[in-house]
Amino acid sequence: MHLLLDAQVLRPITPGRLRTWLERMPARIGMTRISPAIVERRRTLLMGLVLLAESHIMVHLDIETARAFIDIFSCKNFQIGPAIQQVEKGLKVRICQQRALERGLEYVVPARQGNAFGEPQHDAR
Repeated sequence: MHLLLDAQVLRPITPGRLRTWLERMPARIGMTRISPAIVERRRTLLMGLVLLAESHIMVHLDIETARAFIDIFSCKNFQIGPAIQQVEKGLKVRICQQRALERGLEYVVPARQGNAFGEPQHDAR
């Protein structure tokens, strides 16, 4: 599942507040954080990333326009409504647009030996 959110920032987001939110968010939506949050400011952009056992959460914030773009990407399904509520509550934003994409629905698997890393596949018997 890939949840993409465009939002209007209602209250300024500091690097510290973004870091804290990124580190707490995974547990609030049933996921597992596997890295500390990385937060970086470049001119008028504030960006944050946290890696999950399931994938990642990423935030891009344009300080001048007070617009935020939030991605929650997970290899496992999660409840979209509660995730959006946690984004709105924790970051103090209003969601302007949302899109949820199912992932892994249409894969073309080529005929080959081995797994995705080129390693031999073993019979699970």
